[in-house]
Amino acid sequence: MEGNNDIEAFKERSARNAGLGESNDYEAKMLEAFVGKPEDPEKGFWYANAFSKYNVNGVDSMKWNWSWWAFFGGVLFLLYRKAYAAAGGLFLMGIASSLVPGAGLIINILAGGFSTYFVYKTYQSKKLAIEAAHQSESKRIEMMRAVGGYNTWAAWILPIIVVLGILAAVAIPKLANTTSAAKATMEVSNLSTCLSESNAPGFNNGRANLNIQSCQNLVCFNVSDDGYGNVVANDSGSYEPYCGESVEIAKNVGLLLP
Repeated sequence: MEGNNDIEAFKERSARNAGLGESNDYEAKMLEAFVGKPEDPEKGFWYANAFSKYNVNGVDSMKWNWSWWAFFGGVLFLLYRKAYAAAGGLFLMGIASSLVPGAGLIINILAGGFSTYFVYKTYQSKKLAIEAAHQSESKRIEMMRAVGGYNTWAAWILPIIVVLGILAAVAIPKLANTTSAAKATMEVSNLSTCLSESNAPGFNNGRANLNIQSCQNLVCFNVSDDGYGNVVANDSGSYEPYCGESVEIAKNVGLLLP
C-alpha cells in the first residue's frame, strides 16, 4: 500500500541524521517536497502517517485525523498548506455558522478533525498534475517543491488576529464608555439650557416655552410647566444606556431633585 511505503520511508529518513542523506523512495521524496520541511523529518512523518489513513487499497476516503493547528487555525491552516478550495469552503461555512449560536465551535472541531484530508487531496491533485507533465522523477520532485510547501504569510496572520482581538476587547469597552459619557454630558447640557431659556421672555400667557430646541432634544428627562411659568424636570425612565449617568449628573449639579 502506497501510504505504508511513505511511512516506512520517513521512518528510515528520520533515523538518518535528521533526515539528511539519500533515499530511493520516490513517494517519500514527493511527500517531503510537498510538506516543505526537510529540516523537520517528524513533520513529514506526521503527514505520511495521516495521508496513509485516507488511501486504503487505492481507494480514497475521508477519515478523522486530529490537528490542533487546524482546530485553532481553521481557514488559515488550509491557506498555510495551500488548500485554497477547502479554505474557501470552510470560510463560507464559518460565515453561515455565525448565525447559529454554538455552531462556530462545531465548525472548529470539524476543521481540526478533517482539514488534513483536504491537504491530502491537494497533494494528490498536484502530484497527478506534475506526473502527467514530467517523466523525470527528479523533475517531478523539483516541481513539487515549487508548487507544494506552505505560505509563510498565513502563519503570521493568526497571531496578528489574536493581538488585534485583544486590543479590540480592551479598546471597544473604553470607547463605549467614552461615547456614553459624552452623550450624558450633552444631555445634561441640554437640560440646563432648557431650564434656563424656557423661562425667557417670549412665552405666552405666563407659561414656559418648552418648544425650544434644547427641550425638544431631551431623551432622559421630561420637562413640564408647573402652572406658574416654571419648568419642572423629571427622570423620563428611558432605557438609553447613558441616561442613568445623565440623571446622576443632573442631581449632583442641582438640575434635578434627588
